Amino acid sequence: AHGQEPTFLALLAHAQLAAGKPRDAMATAQALVRIQPKSSLAHVLLARAYWDSGETDHARDEVQQNARDPDFLTLLTQHYLESRKPKEAAETARMVVSLEPKAALAHFLLARAYLDSGEAARGREELQQAASADPKFLPARIALVRQLAAEKKMGEARTQLNDLARD
Repeated sequence: AHGQEPTFLALLAHAQLAAGKPRDAMATAQALVRIQPKSSLAHVLLARAYWDSGETDHARDEVQQNARDPDFLTLLTQHYLESRKPKEAAETARMVVSLEPKAALAHFLLARAYLDSGEAARGREELQQAASADPKFLPARIALVRQLAAEKKMGEARTQLNDLARD
């Protein structure tokens, strides 16, 4: 009964990828795309399965076909960050920021990519952008305080922390 439910298929494809079975994940993700052709998650899972199977041309095609979908790009950025690929994460996050310049999550993910690459100043700037874009997006504000403290900018860190406590 669960075999064709989109949620089940998405979880199965993710588990297959995690288990190192990209060919199985590819078949599952393809089934998911057939059921939900507009699902960003389905297309990310399919792109990942293609990459992990060595089918880079298909993977690139999948990414290119979804290059204007901010949800697809956000999910792909998160995958790159989890896979410790900050260069790729930064590239896709910049695409999201160009599509949605006021999206706090996009700036936050770009900041994480920069910070993971050792680009502290750029990371801090993106955290500031994320916090400005959505002051209620606490992960960005907390990360900004931590980054300022890491850079020994204690006055700025204290100011941000006080603002956070007031809100």
